[in-house]
Amino acid sequence: MNPRPELSGGARNHPWFLGSLLRCILNKPIVERLMTPLPDLQLGSDGVLSRIESEDGQRRRLMEMGLVPGTTVRLIRRARVGDVIEVEGRGYRVALRLSEAKALLIESA
Repeated sequence: MNPRPELSGGARNHPWFLGSLLRCILNKPIVERLMTPLPDLQLGSDGVLSRIESEDGQRRRLMEMGLVPGTTVRLIRRARVGDVIEVEGRGYRVALRLSEAKALLIESA
């Protein structure tokens, strides 16, 4: 079976074609367009951690705290002063600096 359909008839509406077309235009996969940094979530809203965009040391530290791709996280609160946010995931809460939280890309749940 050919995974890429022919472009005749209604095949132009096939998700594969539309996704490939957008990837060519935007030079990025469609999924990247739907991800938002963790601090941009509304308070109390959930999301699924999709990617950690940071250097290896920080990425490793975040993953050791249980923030691995595929984890459902919830933004609990933001500090009034400073740059700290509280995140809940895997049954416990973690406080993160904004610089760390911006590296966590979230898909809406």
